[in-house]
Amino acid sequence: HEPFELLVVSRLTKEKNIYAALDIMRHLDQPDFRLTIIGYGHESKALEHYAYHVCNFSPERVRFLPKHTAHELV
Repeated sequence: HEPFELLVVSRLTKEKNIYAALDIMRHLDQPDFRLTIIGYGHESKALEHYAYHVCNFSPERVRFLPKHTAHELV
């Protein structure tokens, strides 16, 4: 079966606390959930580092897309 897709569309700033979404992903059944984060902001590189190096997610499980790419999803 296909994994359940979670989507976050936001400015990537500390105030938005995207880290919480990544922490929640750590507790979900890994093969059954994927997360896409769409946005931009000064936290983007830190969030990618957290996702891939601290949480050890693969780019297939958690992916980051710049804001302008969101139109391609529609």
